[in-house]
Amino acid sequence: MQKNRRIYSLNIISYLAMNNIEFKLLMDNDNKVYAVVENEISDLLEEYKSNDFLQKFLHSYQEIRRFIKENKNIK
Repeated sequence: MQKNRRIYSLNIISYLAMNNIEFKLLMDNDNKVYAVVENEISDLLEEYKSNDFLQKFLHSYQEIRRFIKENKNIK
């Protein structure tokens, strides 16, 4: 990964924070949050992608969020 690249994934940004990687949070013109990382993080991103437990957790979380979104206005 290139240095100073924008990262929009909140999951990845959280993973970077959990691993004590310094980054700067900013907002783009569409009010989307992104992080700019100055360090080389390719190895850490590979670790993130290959962590089966973490990926299962994120998938479950995504399913719950989808359920909430689809059902929040149904009474």
